[in-house]
Amino acid sequence: MDQKSILMICYEYEGFHSKQTTALVKRPRYIAEYFASIGYHVTVIFSANLNVSEEKEIGRGILRLEGIQFKFKPVLENRFLQKFRTIYYAYYKGDFSSAWAKKAQNRLEEKKIKYHSIISFYTPRGPLYLGYLLAKQKPIPLVFDFQDPIYEGYQSEAGRKPLNHFYRKISKINPQITCVSQEWAEELRQFFNKVSHIPHAIENRISLEDQTDKHKLVIFYYGSIDFNFQNVGALLVFLSWAITHVPKLEIEFKFAGNEDTYLELEGRLSVLVPVKYLGWLDKEQLMKEISTTDILCLLSWEVSERKGIPSKFYEYCRFDKPILILGEDAGGFEREFGKEFAKKYIDLKWSKEIKGKEDIISRLFTPTPSFLEDYKVQSVGNQFETILNL
Repeated sequence: MDQKSILMICYEYEGFHSKQTTALVKRPRYIAEYFASIGYHVTVIFSANLNVSEEKEIGRGILRLEGIQFKFKPVLENRFLQKFRTIYYAYYKGDFSSAWAKKAQNRLEEKKIKYHSIISFYTPRGPLYLGYLLAKQKPIPLVFDFQDPIYEGYQSEAGRKPLNHFYRKISKINPQITCVSQEWAEELRQFFNKVSHIPHAIENRISLEDQTDKHKLVIFYYGSIDFNFQNVGALLVFLSWAITHVPKLEIEFKFAGNEDTYLELEGRLSVLVPVKYLGWLDKEQLMKEISTTDILCLLSWEVSERKGIPSKFYEYCRFDKPILILGEDAGGFEREFGKEFAKKYIDLKWSKEIKGKEDIISRLFTPTPSFLEDYKVQSVGNQFETILNL
């Protein structure tokens, strides 16, 4: 067997589990493709709607995909039993996705898949649990890659206590820890010794034919919104200002994503502008919608419990479109890009001097080639190579 073999464990792999196209879902895919392209034999095991087993050559290496059909257990009607089940899983296995992890382990054993290092992508915690089980059997280089805060889904102190036991347990195998946000490193160091920051990569720039309407300002938001941490009120303030001070400008707001999120958003915004709902979009549909879009809308994390940068920012940077960043920065943007960036582009104060669509767009952040250079896939892949000591 080729000694250059890596096992990558994730719950979602782009294109197989859902229609999500955010950086959170893309990260396992572009890292797997990077390692395959430079000569590694990469196996990715993940959750899927149907069982998947396929293999293809990429560059000088091989990428093998193993998808395990899995669905979360339904919520129990008895609230006490549901709470007990949640605490049990948090204490021993991280969360409910550990049931998938056991199926994934069986697939690896049945197919006798070999590997010499592991990268487990979080969230959810099933990939961490599986990485722990495998590395416990035989000590090999292991990375836990955190793409969300360590206590994601557990906001209360009572809910976090069982998780603390889980993290202490998996820390005993001494894994390397990477996280996409520098702000999360402090919490991670409560349990893990070796913590590094590796940001999301920005993949190759996508140039689309401009099909925008010069008489209309089209704003597009796609993906999820956490109404506890992201301030939709900041979007209301911007829309209210635009309607008042640029009255001749027609504004259209488009949303793609979960229907429940749309209904919540529509209930708040419809007093100002109609919200066009697009559902979940595949790649082709997404490109078409972005080509008719003037501004990509982003809501920053506003509270101290969530100081990172929304992963959607890195996805937006692939497109040659200005990004409207709304809401106060809890620290993530300033820490990653500096005070000047935060001052210039976060939660802008709009003045009466703005006369039209072009004036609005000119004040927004549009990624430059020099900005994109620091976040190339190759740069992120090199950092993983270094940490794994490959």
